[in-house]
Amino acid sequence: IDVELRRENGESVLDCALNDVVVKSDVSCIGLAVTADGVKVTDFMGDGVIVSTPTGSTGYSLSAGGPLVCPEVECMVLTPICAHSLQHRPVVTSATQTITVRLDGGYSAMVSVDGRKPWGFSSGQTLTITKAEHAARFIRLGSKSFFNTIRIKLSEWTRS
Repeated sequence: IDVELRRENGESVLDCALNDVVVKSDVSCIGLAVTADGVKVTDFMGDGVIVSTPTGSTGYSLSAGGPLVCPEVECMVLTPICAHSLQHRPVVTSATQTITVRLDGGYSAMVSVDGRKPWGFSSGQTLTITKAEHAARFIRLGSKSFFNTIRIKLSEWTRS
């Protein structure tokens, strides 16, 4: 996915992600407004939001309560981080939709793309996430299926 953070002065920070883009509070609860193709998906207060690819759905998004997504599915997953309401749940969107994240109410946060060094993000700025023009290609060794791998990994994580 491609990521663009537009600052108030017109400058842009660009990056791309294989796994996820995380908007997270640097200290306290933040207000977030999320749209898909310009249509409101949700407004909520919480610790942040994760926008993940199917590849990234098995990482931070899963830990925050998001779904496991087969790598063959072309989508993005919007997962609230510790939303201060039980009404806000993960949402799966089409990979072709443009996701926009805004901070409401004078808050500040950090944006991390695939866990790399975070950028500052504040009210008045816009974070836009779109499907990248070029797809990532993977070399697969062996013939393990997604479900077999996940089942094995999840059982390993639950052992004491």
